[in-house]
Amino acid sequence: MLEQLFKGFDDAPPPDPDDLDAQIVSGLMQQTYDLGAPRLAAESRTSGRGAKHDALKSFADRYRVEFERNPRRAMTATAEALHMSRATANRWARKCRDVGMLPEAPE
Repeated sequence: MLEQLFKGFDDAPPPDPDDLDAQIVSGLMQQTYDLGAPRLAAESRTSGRGAKHDALKSFADRYRVEFERNPRRAMTATAEALHMSRATANRWARKCRDVGMLPEAPE
C-alpha cells in the first residue's frame, strides 16, 4: 500500500491540472504533498507567537456574541467557534482586556 501511495513522489512542481495522464503518474502522495495544509496569508501571520490586532478584534466580537447568549459558557463557546483551545481563548481574552477590547472579567 505504501508503494502505491508514494509512487511517483517528487518535490517538483505539481502537474498541469488539465493533464490527467500527468496527474495519474504523479501519484496520490504527491497530490497530497502538493495540496498541503492551508496556510494564512503572509501578512496575517505573526512574526512570533501571539495574535495580531485584527485577530484579537474578531475574537472579542465573537466573545461578546457568545457572552450575550450564555455568560457562563461564553469562553468555551468562543473557543469552540474559533477552533482553538480553551487555554488559548483565555490568553486571547486577557490580551483583549489589556488593550481595552473587552471589559475586565467580573469576579
